[in-house]
Amino acid sequence: MPTTTSTPTSDLLPLNEVRSRLAILLPRWTVLGDALQRVVHTGGWKGTLMVVNTIGHLAEVAWHHPELQVAYDRVTITLSTHDA
Repeated sequence: MPTTTSTPTSDLLPLNEVRSRLAILLPRWTVLGDALQRVVHTGGWKGTLMVVNTIGHLAEVAWHHPELQVAYDRVTITLSTHDA
């Protein structure tokens, strides 16, 4: 079972730095409160199911489970940490 570590608050990046890095590295992601969020447009239900199943598999491997909001043609992914 993976071990978890806690990150001291002082080690967290300032919000403006998070936004700057996201704009460069992950431009489709946004900051929403204490979380990161992205909407993936899938074009239809089959694509939505494939995206959700892929995220589910990767989340299990990483031992980090995002919040998923599922709709017919899109998936909203919200990532947060208990340390933030």
